[in-house]
Amino acid sequence: MDLSTLGWSDCFAGALSQLEDPELLPGRVVNEDRHAYTVVTAGGELPATITGRLLHTTQDTANLPKIGDWVALTPVAGESKGIIRHV
Repeated sequence: MDLSTLGWSDCFAGALSQLEDPELLPGRVVNEDRHAYTVVTAGGELPATITGRLLHTTQDTANLPKIGDWVALTPVAGESKGIIRHV
């Protein structure tokens, strides 16, 4: 999938590169059910969850991923799912 059709731009690419983690993939949240998400990445849709650290360090639930947000996630080895590390 070409993420630019979902709004991916150089601005988002620059923000992702500042995280300095080559394992992170960009994705856009397309569904949210409590703390379970569906994220579209260049490789297709992935079910995803957020890290416990992100959940517990976020002071306001409004800062947790919502539909339409760009996120940085890592794929889970050997599985078709990801873990959201940054919004």
